[in-house]
Amino acid sequence: MENVNTTKIEDAVVAVAKKNNGQFCVKDIIDFLGFEDKENRLSDRISSSLQVDERFFYDEDDNFTAKNVFFNGKSFVITPSEREIDDNILIPGHRFLPFVNAEIFPSEIELIDKKAAKKIQTVCLKDSIQELFPYHILMGAEQISDFFIAESEENKNLREMKIERDKITLNVFDMSDFYQSCNFESDDALLCKIKNYDKGVIEIQYLPGKERKEKNLEKFVDFYTAALGEVIERFANYLELHEQLAWGFFEGRDDSLFGKNGASLDEFLKMAEDLEIAFDEGHALFVKKGSAFGHDHDCHDDDCDCHGEHHHHHESEDSDDYSPYNLPDGVGISKGAIGSIEDILLEIGSTLSLDEIDAYMLDFCSVNNHEFHELFARMFNKEALSYADEAQEMVFLNYLEDRFENFISAYDPVADKDKMALRSLILEITDNRNDFFEYLKSTDIDENAKIEAELKKIAEASLHLSSILRLLNDPAYEISEDESEKMENSIEDLEIIIQDTIEKIKL
Repeated sequence: MENVNTTKIEDAVVAVAKKNNGQFCVKDIIDFLGFEDKENRLSDRISSSLQVDERFFYDEDDNFTAKNVFFNGKSFVITPSEREIDDNILIPGHRFLPFVNAEIFPSEIELIDKKAAKKIQTVCLKDSIQELFPYHILMGAEQISDFFIAESEENKNLREMKIERDKITLNVFDMSDFYQSCNFESDDALLCKIKNYDKGVIEIQYLPGKERKEKNLEKFVDFYTAALGEVIERFANYLELHEQLAWGFFEGRDDSLFGKNGASLDEFLKMAEDLEIAFDEGHALFVKKGSAFGHDHDCHDDDCDCHGEHHHHHESEDSDDYSPYNLPDGVGISKGAIGSIEDILLEIGSTLSLDEIDAYMLDFCSVNNHEFHELFARMFNKEALSYADEAQEMVFLNYLEDRFENFISAYDPVADKDKMALRSLILEITDNRNDFFEYLKSTDIDENAKIEAELKKIAEASLHLSSILRLLNDPAYEISEDESEKMENSIEDLEIIIQDTIEKIKL
C-alpha cells in the first residue's frame, strides 16, 4: 500500500461527501484517492477513522451519512413546561442536543421566530440546581456539570453548592413576544425546523395543542423506543446518552420520528416504558428496562422494585448517597476536582502525567488497539486511585475516553512510524517506575531525608522523559534520523538514573 497521510484522507472525505450529498462508502474514498488496496489495509484504516468521526452516522455495511445532511430540513417538537410558559422563557437544556452539532452550546442555539422573522434573544435565569436538572437530564451525567460550569462564571464553584438550595445562572430564551403572539398554553408546542445543523440554527413556529393527537405521540414513542433498542444492541455502552438520542433518529429513519406529529424528547422521557437511564462505568446511558446491564447492585429484596424508573437505593437521609430529589442514575455533582484531567490526577493520587497518558493512548493506536478498558488497565491497574466520589470517577473516565477517541480519529500511522518505538521505550520505563512506587507502598521503608532525595532524582528524570514524550506525541513534530538517535541515547541515560536510584532505595 502506498503511503497516504491523514490530510489526504480528510481532503478526500470532504470532497466525496460534498460530491455525493453526504452519503458515501469507503470504496468511494479509495477510488477518489486512486489507490489499489488489494489487502484492504487502507480501507480498514479509513473505516476505523470514520467510525469514530462525530460528523457521520454509518450502517453495518460501512455506508456513511453526514449528520448535517441527515438532519438539515427536518422538524421536531418541543413542549415547554408550565413553569416556562408562566415565566415567558424556554430553557434550551437537552431539547436541541440530537439536532445540532455537538460543539454547539445549548444557549448558543440561534432560535428564529418564523412568523416574526427575527432571532429570539436570551436572558439570564437564576434558579436552584435541583429545579433546573429536569431540563438537562438527557445531556448525560458529566455533561450537565461541565455545561453548568462553562455557562457562567457565577457557576464556577458548582461542586461546592448545595444542589437543592444554591442557585446557578443559565442563559435561556426570552419567549415573551412569541408566547403572547399566539396565546401559548400548556398543551401547545413548538414546531422546530433544523435550518443549519452545523451552526445550530433552528426556526420555530407555533403548534396548537388541538393539532396534536395522542395516537401520533404513542406511535412516535413506539418507533423511537424500537430505534433506541437497536442502538443499544449495536453499541452497548459505548455511546453517551445524548449520542444515543441522535443515533436513534438515524437508526429509525422513519417519517413518524420527524414533523409535527412527533413527541418531544420530554414527552418521550415520560412515556417510554421499556427504557431507563442507567449508570455504567463513568457515564449515563439508556438501557432496556429490566436488563441486568446498568444496575450496580445485586438486590434480593422481594419488595424492591429494582426495575422501576430512575430507581435508587437509599439507606437513610443521613447517608452521603441520600438524595432528597429524584435524579436519574449517574447524575450528580462531584465534591472533588473535575476541572481537567490534570486536576483529577493530582487529587486521586496518580503518578502519571498527561503527557504519559497521551503516550499510552498513542501506543495503543500504533498497534490498532481501540479497547478503552484495556488501555485504562494498562495505565492504572497498578495504582490505587482515590476518587472523591462516583461523580469524579465518572467525569475522569469520560475525559479519558473522549481523549482516546480523538487520538484514534486523528492517528496517522505513517507520520508516527519513526516515533512509536521511542515512545514505547519510555512507557516501559514508566511501567517499571510505577511498579516501584507500588512496591514502596507495600513496604516499611522510612521516608527519611535520604529516601526523599533519591525519590527526587526519579521525579526529575521522569519530568525529562515527559518532556520528550510531549515532543513525540505532537503530530506536527517530524523527527530526523539524527534526532532519533540522540533522543534514544537521552532516554537510555534517564533510564539508568531511574533504575540505579530504585536499586539504591531497595538495598
